[in-house]
Amino acid sequence: MQEAGTITQALFVEGRELAYCCSADLRGFEDFAAGVVGEMFRRYPSVFFEADDCDPVAMKLLAMFQIPVQNACHTYIREKAE
Repeated sequence: MQEAGTITQALFVEGRELAYCCSADLRGFEDFAAGVVGEMFRRYPSVFFEADDCDPVAMKLLAMFQIPVQNACHTYIREKAE
């Protein structure tokens, strides 16, 4: 049981982007996220987010959508300018 006043679910929203999601109780995340995403779709025709496969909360969010998943792995290295 969570202590009163404790945040267990969070979705940070920037315009049409679900910028970051976190959860202290993954079982309750889907209901919480469904409410946030539903409100976003009432405001915008489309939304977007990134879901890294090493983040179980982001994977839970991704599973809520019926979209084809394109696996990609990109690494960017910028050398120090001389």
